[in-house]
Amino acid sequence: MPRHRVCLLLVLGALGATAAFVVPHAAGAPAATNSVTAVDFKFKIVPVRVTAGRTTFRIVNRGQASHDFKIAGKKTKLLSTGARATLTVTLVKGRRYPYLCTVPGHAAIGMKGTVIAR
Repeated sequence: MPRHRVCLLLVLGALGATAAFVVPHAAGAPAATNSVTAVDFKFKIVPVRVTAGRTTFRIVNRGQASHDFKIAGKKTKLLSTGARATLTVTLVKGRRYPYLCTVPGHAAIGMKGTVIAR
């Protein structure tokens, strides 16, 4: 246990107080996982309001055409039918993040949207 928590526990114990601690995720561990399904020519993201912080998107291509997924400056490789990928990004609470398929023409016909980090 980190030294500052031990000291705080000793002080609270001396005062007769109790406390509950929230232990943060281990360094590098994603805070949440979101499912993304690509079909011709749209994305389905569950949920639309995503958790702020380190967030992982698990993408599967269920369409006939190849697709990729780009959000917050990161992009998957091109996914053929049935292929899967994961993409981990850091999102700031309260911000909107546009996402899209970068295959030429796909975003223009519907493979784009926005999620909100909560």
